[in-house]
Amino acid sequence: MHRRGPVAGCLLAGLIAAHCSVNPYTHRSQWVMMSPSYESALGATAYRRVLNDPDNRVRTDAATVRPVRRVIARLIQAAHRSRFADMTRAFEWDVSIIDDPDQRNAIALPGGKLIVYTGLFPVAGNEAGLAAVLAHEIAHALARHSAEQITFEALHGARDDVRLPFSRQHESEADYIGLLLTAMAGYDPREAVRVWQRMQSADDQPPPEYVSTHPSHAARIDFLLRHLPEAWAHYQAAAPSPVAELPLLADGG
Repeated sequence: MHRRGPVAGCLLAGLIAAHCSVNPYTHRSQWVMMSPSYESALGATAYRRVLNDPDNRVRTDAATVRPVRRVIARLIQAAHRSRFADMTRAFEWDVSIIDDPDQRNAIALPGGKLIVYTGLFPVAGNEAGLAAVLAHEIAHALARHSAEQITFEALHGARDDVRLPFSRQHESEADYIGLLLTAMAGYDPREAVRVWQRMQSADDQPPPEYVSTHPSHAARIDFLLRHLPEAWAHYQAAAPSPVAELPLLADGG
């Protein structure tokens, strides 16, 4: 991964230098014209909107909720020991599980609000796989990617030729930080590769990378494999987390 000096990028910010920060893992300069508290307020509003949507059914049964909360608790503990410890303490964490078998996805909103869709369970497979996906999403929130994306589009516009590569950069950054968080939480980081291999198999017609906000599955798998040795060192130093298969979900909750 290319790593710039932490000061040089900020000096280029000019009038918005007061809003420039440096990612503590990738040392990438970030320009953000939004306070963390305001960003968290936006996340909380979006979270309430999702939960209040009558089309969204929130799962409350223990078989569904317990493994998700167990994994998130371990990831948050790892984040408290990470270079994002201050941000982790500032967040007001919460999670809800939405019953939607067609959504193989999870979302971490600014401020620590998480949404997990039940369609993620089959492709995650077990708690380590779930941890890999949730750690990636948590990394987006901790790195303030939403606020940075808003700032970027305000400065550069929403043209796809500049917006999409920037979004893919965020995805790779979240992959890297999420892989480390997964390992620090005591989950085998190799499961992240297996999850994306299953995603690749389940995705019949993925869009070409150049028109997508995400790297291709193959590029993502290759990226994770390159960073596995670093993550493995964290995993060996961590207390292993118990891993259970995720439940086969039925309708209801």
